[in-house]
Amino acid sequence: MEALHAPLRIQYILSPNLAPKKGLFTRIGQSNHDEANLVIARERSCYALLNSYPYTGGHLMVVPYKEVPDLNGLTEDEILGLMKLTRDCQNALAKVMKPDGFNIGINLGKVAGAGKCPPHHVPASEESPCSCAPAPAARPPRSKRT
Repeated sequence: MEALHAPLRIQYILSPNLAPKKGLFTRIGQSNHDEANLVIARERSCYALLNSYPYTGGHLMVVPYKEVPDLNGLTEDEILGLMKLTRDCQNALAKVMKPDGFNIGINLGKVAGAGKCPPHHVPASEESPCSCAPAPAARPPRSKRT
């Protein structure tokens, strides 16, 4: 597997690792400073925010208020709310940015890059594919079925 290079994230990587009592997403979820925290939408069980260290323009996350390591910690209603806001964010990004597609994924577990479960939305286009997916030239050619 090739390493992902995202120079814009170097400030985050090199910043001191301070262990706060509450997780980042819990603190943002409880805060009233939406603009400073880049929160763009709030619903009953979750909220959406722009990523401070995006892979590309429009990279955002939908975060449940309840801090859980994976989807099993959420109720059916919380999962439904998470997916509805995920859909609403996709539709808003599609309307504003008009990307050719999206990469929407959930990083589960520390080795996957997170200890929480916010879905990430990363708009992608033919001209500028998402940096977390191989560029078209780097993809292996499709085999021809005979």
